Amino acid sequence: MISYYVIPPCVQDIGHGIQLFFRGNIPSKTFGCYLDATGTFRFGYIYRNGSNYRVVSWENGQRVNRTVPRWASIFVFNEVTTPYPFSSPNFNANDFTFPWFDPTAQMNLRNALMAWQKMELVHLTSQMAKLSMK
Repeated sequence: MISYYVIPPCVQDIGHGIQLFFRGNIPSKTFGCYLDATGTFRFGYIYRNGSNYRVVSWENGQRVNRTVPRWASIFVFNEVTTPYPFSSPNFNANDFTFPWFDPTAQMNLRNALMAWQKMELVHLTSQMAKLSMK
């Protein structure tokens, strides 16, 4: 993880205990967002499952379970949690709707995650360029 990444003000201003994690110790039942393997912005309640993170989300009127890619950075809102365990059938659309998590906030979060990924790639590439071949 690059320690010099600063969360942009437009993302910090969303509040609700926002933190950026890169495979850290994310508490289960916490609301968060990430980019999946195709670069699609995803959000929901995050649960630790062994060495993986699983997410309960709500899409097109139904519950969807996803796995967070191992390399993904995750924004977590540690002040927003759910009482439900991962397997609970009690989730509904209202559990994923917040006035502060509007399309503008989601776009800002997506852009910040994309910038973070791009910065990580540049960092990795520059480190690889410094390796000598023998």
